[in-house]
Amino acid sequence: MKKYNYEEMLYGLAKFILKEVEKGGEGSGRKGDPVGTIKGDRIKTPDGYKPIPKGKNKLFEERTLNDTEKAEARKFLGGKPVATVKSGEIKASKGVSSFKSALNWADKHKQEIKREDIGNVIFDSKGVNHSLIYGFGQKKLDAIPAIPDVIKKGKILSIEKDFDGKPQMNVFLAAPIKIGKKKDILFVRLRQNEGDVSRFHVHEVFNIDDIKTGNTLITAGTQAKSSKVRPHRGITRFFEVIESILTVK
Repeated sequence: MKKYNYEEMLYGLAKFILKEVEKGGEGSGRKGDPVGTIKGDRIKTPDGYKPIPKGKNKLFEERTLNDTEKAEARKFLGGKPVATVKSGEIKASKGVSSFKSALNWADKHKQEIKREDIGNVIFDSKGVNHSLIYGFGQKKLDAIPAIPDVIKKGKILSIEKDFDGKPQMNVFLAAPIKIGKKKDILFVRLRQNEGDVSRFHVHEVFNIDDIKTGNTLITAGTQAKSSKVRPHRGITRFFEVIESILTVK
């Protein structure tokens, strides 16, 4: 029996459909999105949306917000929380460290989150592990259950090339959350490798009052930028991104 390479066939079909769309064709004639429409890692075919073959995902283009978008982002960050989580939900218990508890929580809540603008994003314990090795306190642990909601509903603040020139892109996004009764801002950095979907990589939590007043946060950011250790990366880059939003006129 002849074997078919369905991935190759689908990729060929996708290219044919895109050519037809460029010619102004109506595709299948169905209502809704025209054939050839790409959403995340899926493409519209006559039989509905189908996955684009793996290895074909292109890196995102660099993007920074204009002043109008920064003003909108500032308003969003001061608005209604996208998630409310309990303080102390993730902590050390008998025989289990707080670090291990965080990884266990992420394993139980591993998921692929869909966004219309950048496609699918993977949230798993690998990303949480990477985020926590930079250092953490209870507040950072408390924020972990809010990460999926922030990935899904957060505002993209910047899309940038890899710090070391690798074929990767960094997506910075943020959203207001509530930990217990206290409002905070959760910042998330996603990483996209060439030919792959985005994956959760790092998170940090900042106090909403510091962000509104622009005191502690901006001072810390200025000090961090003056450091000779890993300039313009890590938490320093979070400070720079939010500072550009706070200071827009």
